[in-house]
Amino acid sequence: MNKSWSNLIIKNKDKKVRSGWIIIAVMATFYIFQYYLSMILVEIIRKILVATGDINLKTNYFSEYANWLNDVGLQIVFQILTDSLMIIIPIIVWRFIMKNPISEMGLHSYRIKKKEGYVGMLLGIFNCTVIFIITITIGGGHVTSWVPKISPLTVS
Repeated sequence: MNKSWSNLIIKNKDKKVRSGWIIIAVMATFYIFQYYLSMILVEIIRKILVATGDINLKTNYFSEYANWLNDVGLQIVFQILTDSLMIIIPIIVWRFIMKNPISEMGLHSYRIKKKEGYVGMLLGIFNCTVIFIITITIGGGHVTSWVPKISPLTVS
């Protein structure tokens, strides 16, 4: 391949990297970070469980808490990790690798747009309440208990 042809594959006519390459770079960064951070989190949780006695490696004992954490807790931890990385990595790539200001991404300073943020949250609460009421009254839904019961299993 000659040099001009290879430049067209990587960069567009404005000499900017094509979006497909940026998407591949962001996805690769996401998967690399997710893989290593997942391994680190599992190792930290394992060491904490061994230190607290919830896991005994000599007798192969696992407490109920360790089993729950393995079945339910890790899924929650990994979902939070995945969601956090999906938000943070594109912002980092946009700001530090592509060297574009955050305002061009559509994210404005929180201090400047604080009122709009509050209005958005209130509208979200209002919409969820309306949907809940419609589901209960018209949609045939029912509430099993009006007394809230919050436990670690409720979160999962």
